[in-house]
Amino acid sequence: MVSERRDPLVISRPFYLQRHDCGYCHCQKSMPSHEYPSEASIPKTPTHVTIGCKVEQMTCSDYDEFMNLGFRRLGDFLYKGDMLRGCCRMYTIRTELKQMKILKEHRQVVNRFKKAILDPESTKSGKLLDQRIQHNQRFSLSSLLEAERASSRFYTRFEPARFSNEKFALYKKYQTVVHNDKPEDITKSLFTNFLCHSPFLDHEIEGTTQEWTELNTWVAESGKSADKDNLASRKATRLGPTHECYYLDGILIAISVLDFLPSGVSSVYLIWDPDYAHLSLGTLLGIREIQMCHELNLGYYYLGYYIEDCDKMRYKKKFGGEVLDVCNEAFVPLEAVRPFMQNDQFWAISEDAMENDGESESESEGESESESESESESENGETREGSIMTGDKENKKQYSDDMAKRIKSEDPADHSDSDLEGEDDGEHELTLSGKPDQWVDKLDNVAHEIYGSKETYEAAEVALKVLKSELKFSSSELPTVLPGAIPLWQLLAWFEEDVLDLDLPVTVFGARTGRLYECSLGELGGAERAHVMDFLRLFGLERTQSAIIIA
Repeated sequence: MVSERRDPLVISRPFYLQRHDCGYCHCQKSMPSHEYPSEASIPKTPTHVTIGCKVEQMTCSDYDEFMNLGFRRLGDFLYKGDMLRGCCRMYTIRTELKQMKILKEHRQVVNRFKKAILDPESTKSGKLLDQRIQHNQRFSLSSLLEAERASSRFYTRFEPARFSNEKFALYKKYQTVVHNDKPEDITKSLFTNFLCHSPFLDHEIEGTTQEWTELNTWVAESGKSADKDNLASRKATRLGPTHECYYLDGILIAISVLDFLPSGVSSVYLIWDPDYAHLSLGTLLGIREIQMCHELNLGYYYLGYYIEDCDKMRYKKKFGGEVLDVCNEAFVPLEAVRPFMQNDQFWAISEDAMENDGESESESEGESESESESESESENGETREGSIMTGDKENKKQYSDDMAKRIKSEDPADHSDSDLEGEDDGEHELTLSGKPDQWVDKLDNVAHEIYGSKETYEAAEVALKVLKSELKFSSSELPTVLPGAIPLWQLLAWFEEDVLDLDLPVTVFGARTGRLYECSLGELGGAERAHVMDFLRLFGLERTQSAIIIA
């Protein structure tokens, strides 16, 4: 039974959007070299694909789980890409201080910024701070924080994500100079919708006096010996959308748009003054925010998406970290899987590797300094669900082979359980818990074995045919095979276990009627039923029963 939520998730049904305009590659790249069967419906030309929902209300905990399923938010729009059919492979990337290898570039950026903010009479202490950094084998930001505390010219301020003319002026300057946007296209409503508006709860948006005090004093407090001795016990309590404004000599030089979440801090976007480009503020703020997450025990630092063949996104690897394998709900060290990403390839790790693997404290090896220096520095911001199936492979083996038999049957429901035998292959079972594992060993790429196999798509088509016949819904908007979504064979397994049926309780708000329906799946019309099934594939069974779905 699903417990009642005090603040329900209110979200639209999923949309599958395709267009020939991509902000990363502009749909000008060549197609991946691997061939997929025609049943995969891979576009003939590069196509930007977005799977998204408009969110009217969600909690920070909701978004934290969605982010760990591969989603991001743009204002109140929750979205992810199609890893198979989209022009760019977008992997959720996160890091923490122990995963970031110090680079020469990091030292240079930190030293340059310290010199810029220290008062002239502080040059002697500044040189001492520089010497400390030079002798650190592991990267430490203590000297940067010391410089901030010593400076009378520089400070930052955390505040709610609200509009101000000062912020908008910097945003417009940044977009027109750095991104070459037309001034007339940069409007106050664009800034507000993109970087201020969010679907979080009011109390999460506004925050508390305690939350803002903790954030606005963390640098000063980190210099106190008592706090250093009790670092493990320190933890900021902020949850919600936040602006951190950076000031130098009274001038707003940067805005970091952040979401503070249960598992970490998500970098939404970064705005910086082009007049201060020499300070490499994108790199500096990334380093500084990773240190903040460490000092305040906030968890991981999420950098948005990583795209291996995009300069604007590949710079993120200089912060180290790990990327999300949506097919296995696990984070994997970035450097370990970068070879799998070559030539714009999609990858998925063999699920067999997860059997004996627990969470690991291993660090990624990082990158060489020469590789980092040769790249262009593009600094653009941007409860495990109770698995109904036990997760054992015998269940999956049965249903996979069952569907293969149905392909050959005129009646898709005509099968015999006594005949079930076969290989354990096809799409991996998912929980969509939003609580990912960590994975560092046995990194075998099986993406092409799964998604390059015609049988995977044929089995999915048969499963869909059975489900549509039994649950009586119209065509799905989502592809039959979609990495990161619950496989159709798994939905069919739930149906045959009497977990998924027409009695499934749902709450749907009719966009056309303006009415709220608290009913069973079977009481909905065919189109609405299809929308709910799409939602179930993307967000899981528990969320489907507890959310208010706008359809």
